[in-house]
Amino acid sequence: MEIIENHLVLFGDEKKISEYFYFYRKIWKDMKSKVESNRFKSIEEIRRGINNLKKLRSLINGEKATF
Repeated sequence: MEIIENHLVLFGDEKKISEYFYFYRKIWKDMKSKVESNRFKSIEEIRRGINNLKKLRSLINGEKATF
């Protein structure tokens, strides 16, 4: 997305290229906060998520979960 946001036109008509990427910039503007807020903050957060998923799967499968 950085190419679309901070582009430097090396070849072609700058206006046409800007118009071409307008749609993608518009979509990215809407999605940017959603994507960035959905990122993991640390490796520990990822590990906790994996462990919680394992616990949930074991509960769904009828196994005894250890908490």
